[in-house]
Amino acid sequence: MALTRMWGMGEAGRASGVSRPGRGRFAGSPGRLCCLVLCLLASIGIEPAPAQDAGVADAEIRVRPVRFGLGNLARPGSWTGFAVELLDSALEPRDVAITVQFEDADGDRAQMERVVTTNPNRPQTFWVYGRVPHTIGKFDAIPVTVREALEGADGFVPGRVLGRASMTPPGQQVQEWLATYGMLAIVGPRTFGLRQYADTLGAGTTPPFANELTAVTSGLAVSELPDRWQGYAGFETLVWGQASGDFSPQLLSPEQARAIEAWVRRGGHLVIVYPAVGREWVDRVGNPLAPILPRIELPRRAEGASLEPYRPLITEHRDVALPPTGIVHSFAASADAGPQDALPVIAGPEGEVLVVRRIVGTGAVSMIGLDLGDRRLTTMDAIDVESLWHRVLGRRGDHLQPDDLAAGAQLGMAQRTLREFDAEIGDVIAKRGQALQGVLLGFLVFAAYWVLSGPGGFGLLARWKRKQHAWLAFVVAIAGFTAISWLGATILRPKRTNATQLAYLIGVHGQDVQRARSWLSVLVPYYGDATVAVGDADDRVRRPAGSDLLAPWDPPSARQAGRETFPDNRGYRVDARSPSAVRVPTRSTVKQFRADWAGPARWSLPRPFGEPGATSEPRIDLVIEGGAARLDGALVHDLPAPVEDLVVIVNRHQRTLLRPGASLGIAPVPVVEAYSRPEPWPADEVLDLREMTTLTNARDRSAARLYLDNAISNGLAITLQLNQPGVRGGLPERLTAGLLFSQLKPADSRNRADTHDQARRSETHGLDLGVWFTTPCVIVIGHVVIGGDAATPEASPIPLQVDGRPVPSSGRTVVAWVYPLEPSPPAWWNANEPSDEAASDD
Repeated sequence: MALTRMWGMGEAGRASGVSRPGRGRFAGSPGRLCCLVLCLLASIGIEPAPAQDAGVADAEIRVRPVRFGLGNLARPGSWTGFAVELLDSALEPRDVAITVQFEDADGDRAQMERVVTTNPNRPQTFWVYGRVPHTIGKFDAIPVTVREALEGADGFVPGRVLGRASMTPPGQQVQEWLATYGMLAIVGPRTFGLRQYADTLGAGTTPPFANELTAVTSGLAVSELPDRWQGYAGFETLVWGQASGDFSPQLLSPEQARAIEAWVRRGGHLVIVYPAVGREWVDRVGNPLAPILPRIELPRRAEGASLEPYRPLITEHRDVALPPTGIVHSFAASADAGPQDALPVIAGPEGEVLVVRRIVGTGAVSMIGLDLGDRRLTTMDAIDVESLWHRVLGRRGDHLQPDDLAAGAQLGMAQRTLREFDAEIGDVIAKRGQALQGVLLGFLVFAAYWVLSGPGGFGLLARWKRKQHAWLAFVVAIAGFTAISWLGATILRPKRTNATQLAYLIGVHGQDVQRARSWLSVLVPYYGDATVAVGDADDRVRRPAGSDLLAPWDPPSARQAGRETFPDNRGYRVDARSPSAVRVPTRSTVKQFRADWAGPARWSLPRPFGEPGATSEPRIDLVIEGGAARLDGALVHDLPAPVEDLVVIVNRHQRTLLRPGASLGIAPVPVVEAYSRPEPWPADEVLDLREMTTLTNARDRSAARLYLDNAISNGLAITLQLNQPGVRGGLPERLTAGLLFSQLKPADSRNRADTHDQARRSETHGLDLGVWFTTPCVIVIGHVVIGGDAATPEASPIPLQVDGRPVPSSGRTVVAWVYPLEPSPPAWWNANEPSDEAASDD
């Protein structure tokens, strides 16, 4: 250990991203070469390689990988679940540990473990969870090992190997380009037209006239659903399309139900297609998901209803034949429903509520009353995603039918410009300052040493006529500069644990949960091992297992850039079901993590402000006068630093449902204005929303309405390998636009002169606020930036500890706060009284 500390300054350079001499680059010093040899020799005995374990030839447990992710979908960079089947030949039940192993960015082996109890001679399927690295390839074999679980002082200790298998991503389910996809899962055999979100031109991997393709998996039975929320973490939407047989929600285990509830509270969107027959979703007794379902009365059933009046909600095409009759359910809030427990999202021509929603934490549960599972609609391929699903999920883009796609293949999509919105995360969290000081010191010391111990010193001795003392002067110079080097290295060496982070923090007014995702560079200034944890220690005991996630992080660029790993690679164990604390190897350098956290409010986000002594609760109101909208009300916050790059977005309502045969094209579903404030917003300063949202200049009003269209140009422009200059926005604008990803302007299928810009993301899936663009609301987005000199444990929205001690943090946090307004379902097109929005849509 003492020898390895001799090259600690080299490893500090790796923390900066400037130079990485501690990661395999030992040229320039015999001492470092010696250290490398000693480290390699020492590493031989650190941990036996899995292939050397004995007793596998006659495996006692047969191991068979079943699923690589929910529905065999796994996105590089995201958490996912791995279903593994065990068949134990033992005579009695026993505890065993299942391990799925990945290599992290430092070359260490993250061993995701789960302890289970086997049932002899009966196949059992268990879920193990982990974050899939960006470096994984479709041909990579991922080892799965089953060992004895022996009792130890701190839990179990893995014993001898009982069985082993390797798991390979199925087909093309894990690819580099899949890191840029959205993911959607469907319980039940129907797809309800949702596969249009995955349609491409030929064998392409980009959508023709949208910003992002969505990988869709369907046919899932309840028995195939994960039992921890991280198994759903890569999915933005879960559609429950059938409620009978193997798809009944009553078959959910308590663990599966808690997993879905936790995923929804953390921003997931559960969409229920109400069945034509059955009361599974309104009978709270026996339904494990009842605590998060919309609070509604028994739905009103209209059997044999004509579907023609509902055509604008089903298809964009006037000539598509619909079933003459169908079943339509409408919803009404129950007497005990709170303000956010049964929000009407879409209403029918007579005002009947066809889509109802409940806000749960930072996510939502929506229920659709149209019988989309009618076989006749499926056979006719009648459902267009723009008509209904855009309005339920909060999406934008023109998703054409196959014939229309074929006709659009001549639009020259090869010239499409990609615009990255989250590619700079690694640069933002890189630690550079101290390493640059060390590099500068090393350069100056070496230059001075070369001059004084070489020609400069010899020249001085010659001038003083003491050349006979050259060797003595050389030895003195070596000793002196060695002392200077050691002293400088000691002074500059980091002495305390700290973290640099880039985070998103999201909260909804009226909900008691905040959620955050953070990318962290954690500097641990000593060698050995350290336990890094997110969440308060007491919370980790009280809250359900697996509530928070912590995993080593590698950037999306790692696939192309390759990796430089430490020579003393080691394995470390992670509880796959509760990975909020990880004990990792430390080498007096940084390790990068991604953390996903949710819990009671840690930061005081913006809130409505009321005058002292007011008897009523302060609120924000939307006022529309002469076609112009403004907000009445005020906001205040108690965040740890002023809010910079503030944007206030007002979603009035959805656009009018179109006349038969009309199309939204690439127009957004919501009617939106956005207002910015160039100067910082300090804590305790009252922000007058009426003043901010009242615009008199025509140019300003136009810019407010076109904010979502113009935000696409904030991305980093990338066409093939060419980096193009001229990006309008900076890092804050890109990070803000990442929260609005689903609403950014896509390419126009009707305009051959369109530049075909396509927004792309790899790390911020699941943070998009698209669902809030389907109901009236106010969205406040800003940036809280805390410099390194002001680093404190409270400067991070996520509680972070190393070895039980809070870690001072600094960096940038993008805060987003949502205030729901009074519900206002979209109006229906009326030939006699068209609204402004209907006319513009047509």
